[in-house]
Amino acid sequence: MKPYLIITYLISVILLGSLSDALFDDGIKIWGHALDALETGLLISGAFMFNLSRRYWLSFFLSYVFIRVAGFDYMYNLFRGLPIEYVGSTGWWDIMLSSQEPGGIAFGKAIFLITGISIPIKYL
Repeated sequence: MKPYLIITYLISVILLGSLSDALFDDGIKIWGHALDALETGLLISGAFMFNLSRRYWLSFFLSYVFIRVAGFDYMYNLFRGLPIEYVGSTGWWDIMLSSQEPGGIAFGKAIFLITGISIPIKYL
């Protein structure tokens, strides 16, 4: 049961982060910063909340990174009211994604999601 709670927790933290970025980009900077700080605090405290020993902290963080790479853009686009597969053109991440085929982006994100979910199941 613990791995599934960790996965749900990490997805919730990523949802919070995408909402904070969307608010910030919509000009609601105070709430955007507040939720961004909350996201960081929840991510750091998550290892303690789940009583993970230090040797599992890296696995916990890597799971967060993999799930974030897989889902952050889609969540952010939903919060901003953009098409779900929208890719911007200004940031380095957007430039890298826009150079890929749409099917390649979805395939890569699926691999990241599977890996991010597998880490807590196998190691945490």
